[in-house]
Amino acid sequence: MPSNTSTPSGARRNGDGLNGGRAALRQVRLALLVFLLLVCVAVFYYAEIQGWPLLDALFMVAITISTVGYGEVHPLTPNGQLFTLFFLAASVVIVAWAMRAGGELVVQASVSGAWARRRLLKMLNHMSNHHIICGHGRMGREIARELQAQAQPFVVIESSGDGHGAHQPDILYVHGDATEDAVLIEAGVERAKGLVAVTSTDEDNVFITLSARALNPDLFIVARCDSTEAEGKLLRAGADRVVSPYVIGGQRMAHALLRPALTDFIEEVGLMGTATDEGESKLHMCDITIAPDCHLSGRSLHHSDIHERCGAVIVGVRKRDGRLHLGAPKHIDIAEGDVIIAVGTKDQVAELQSLAVGQ
Repeated sequence: MPSNTSTPSGARRNGDGLNGGRAALRQVRLALLVFLLLVCVAVFYYAEIQGWPLLDALFMVAITISTVGYGEVHPLTPNGQLFTLFFLAASVVIVAWAMRAGGELVVQASVSGAWARRRLLKMLNHMSNHHIICGHGRMGREIARELQAQAQPFVVIESSGDGHGAHQPDILYVHGDATEDAVLIEAGVERAKGLVAVTSTDEDNVFITLSARALNPDLFIVARCDSTEAEGKLLRAGADRVVSPYVIGGQRMAHALLRPALTDFIEEVGLMGTATDEGESKLHMCDITIAPDCHLSGRSLHHSDIHERCGAVIVGVRKRDGRLHLGAPKHIDIAEGDVIIAVGTKDQVAELQSLAVGQ
């Protein structure tokens, strides 16, 4: 088995391209610096050694470098002629050096960009059961942060006009318009597990939802809406959930005003794998799907002894037919595909997840 510390050949080649580009850029800068120094020396020689006015010295340097052949500004001494020959030869060599380094820089940039593009396409072709974030504004960045915290694979579709800061190196980006089928296909929508449409306009979110639903009927789609009129359109377009940030924000502020203790409790309970600004939440809420051949399957909640075995508290069970049973009714039988909603510490929830998948 290869070592985990070995560098993939693709990463090595990409790194070699980047190093080559940096080396070419350093050569261009060095050539320009040497050229500027040579010009200063030539101006000083003609002005101080030959005794010419400064403007004449500058003009002599310019016609020598450009090789236009206007002739000498003033008669040159033998030493002046030798210096001019040296200056002409050195300037030609340095300009050729700078042009060569500049051309290499352009080639390296093109090769590096093409290789990065091929590497991106290869990674996208191997992704499945991932999530797609359409739009990388403030909401998109927050969604990406949450998915990263829960170690969920995802791709961000960002249009060229988004321009929300520099790209993060650990996030996979696809540049393009998410309303276009070709861009969604490039992001792997046909193999994706979920998609969230959080672009800046309701119209774009409706188009994204329509296109994504047509390309993948099993895709779970969550869409943002700014107006109440767009909510119905998004649901008819195929969205599984529609979220209005203004409605949710207003409700949360009202709850904080009227029920501060309840709001504090809700803020204390975080999603599994999500960290608050002050560190990890003390409590975690999660939904866990009962896996096939799990030893919990076929048992009632009363006989499953979940709380005794892991300490987590069951707050609800969603059956495969969509019915939601709040609390923990003892008569409810757990079956494959049911979803258990539980609250507990990080270790308790992790233990419950192990029980649900039969580990």
